[in-house]
Amino acid sequence: MKKTIMITAVLSITILAGCYNTLANKQNGENNPGGSGNEAYDALPTEKTNIKGNPFTFKGDNYQEQNIYEADGGKILVKSDKLYLFDVQGQKVIAEAPLKSFELHEEYYVTEEGYCVVGTEFTENQRITKACYYNKNLDIVQEFNLNEVLGEPNIQVQRIAVAKTGKKVAYATSQGLFLYDLNKKEKLILLNLGSENMEANKGLTILSVITFFDKDTKLAFIGSNYEEKSKENQTTVGTISADGSVIVNEKADLPRLRNMEVTDDYIIFSENTYPTNIGEPAGKVIIIDNATGQILIHTLQDKNEGSNVFLSEKGKYFMTYVQNGDKELIYRIYDTKTGKLVKEMKQEFEGKTDENYMKTYIQIFDDINEFIAVSAFYNSEPMVTISEF
Repeated sequence: MKKTIMITAVLSITILAGCYNTLANKQNGENNPGGSGNEAYDALPTEKTNIKGNPFTFKGDNYQEQNIYEADGGKILVKSDKLYLFDVQGQKVIAEAPLKSFELHEEYYVTEEGYCVVGTEFTENQRITKACYYNKNLDIVQEFNLNEVLGEPNIQVQRIAVAKTGKKVAYATSQGLFLYDLNKKEKLILLNLGSENMEANKGLTILSVITFFDKDTKLAFIGSNYEEKSKENQTTVGTISADGSVIVNEKADLPRLRNMEVTDDYIIFSENTYPTNIGEPAGKVIIIDNATGQILIHTLQDKNEGSNVFLSEKGKYFMTYVQNGDKELIYRIYDTKTGKLVKEMKQEFEGKTDENYMKTYIQIFDDINEFIAVSAFYNSEPMVTISEF
């Protein structure tokens, strides 16, 4: 039986914001979305309920780009007045913990034993990046000062990746890409960057975002090549094996490309809304199929969807949203492999004004064909939708 539930919660202010064929050879494989392309959307009903232990009570003092994170197994982590572990299907909080005093953007990772949060604290004279490991009950079991452990005083959180299968951390600097085993206290050099290594690195000069996938045997990345002719950096996407033996680095024809999400089977690269001065949004996503080695380009129904892309828990689907006028959002679910449009749905703002609308975060669960969408508004209640599809 299909179900859609709208949840009412209190919100002051927040933002919820995460060896292949070459792209040139795959242009013929560029896919346009299937489906009707008309306005016959499924309307999401507005039945309301109250969740026991409701975690969606965001406050102004935990204002952040993103407050909801994947937690695996049909769950999400919610950062509000505390850190909550929320069971989407059961619609209940199953664990909670005090917030860490991180002051900049932080990253949340699923591990075999629970979760890891990497964030930054500031002292009077130092910027400290920490990795905090939690068990599945959200108890902190181990904590590392990564500046001391890695010997990197100014490493950025976006250039750190935490392995799921063990206490291993990959990190990128201007000198290279490294893998560190926190238990064994051993460091492995995966990649040496620099102009003298450009040929060996397939032109790669900068790594801006990295993450583990394929059972931690590979890392996916967003990076840059330096183009000698234009004297400019060209955005690239690719993968590197976790022992540094194989690297794939392909130019990405998406000037706004900033976002990457991964599962063991698929990697999806998408655009960001900012910076706004770099061309028009392309309305496309780049997919790497790990099983076949294909790089696919899928065209979305609306070019503005490209900055709001969310990969499902197992990677079978990806979902987008786009604001439609001043009264509603349009949700679209696509098949990751084919790019075919699976379903379109609309969600009315329920009397809220679009001037106060900020952002929507989506998490999709393949095994139960269900998604949760949380839409934030300034000085108003968020809309929390849990729906089957």
